[in-house]
Amino acid sequence: MVRQRTSAAVCLALLLALNAWILARLFKTEYTPWMSSIEGAYIGLSRWIQTHWTELGWFPLWYAGIPFENAYPPLLHALVAAIASAAGISAAHSHHVVTGAMYCLGPLALFWRNYSGSQKSEFRSQNEDASDEILGLGGVAKGPPVCACGLPFLSDIPPI
Repeated sequence: MVRQRTSAAVCLALLLALNAWILARLFKTEYTPWMSSIEGAYIGLSRWIQTHWTELGWFPLWYAGIPFENAYPPLLHALVAAIASAAGISAAHSHHVVTGAMYCLGPLALFWRNYSGSQKSEFRSQNEDASDEILGLGGVAKGPPVCACGLPFLSDIPPI
């Protein structure tokens, strides 16, 4: 059990390192050249929160004014504004740091959910049945369990 947790922790660390390496440029980006994306509006909302944080009941810039929470779900923009203010960086840079962090942490959360759920026999049998149905693998022998990074769990590797 301890070896499986150690193996899972190693897989989590490798997955985080791989994601951070893939997204390294995003963490340093302030503005991208793709101006047709929605991120300009997202950055604008975050900048507005950053400068008008005491006036979050009403957003006067769209549709002659609307309740702020109706502009977009506010969690992303509030988090971006808070990090921009705390770190002393622009809202645009903070937006890319926050979205990059979410891109890095999303696969980790999925891995941990599946790993922790796979320790329960009823969860494991339901997932195996569902995946067998989806993939058409009914009755096919399965190999040793592997973690999300493709490595077998350390406890399943025979000693030398």
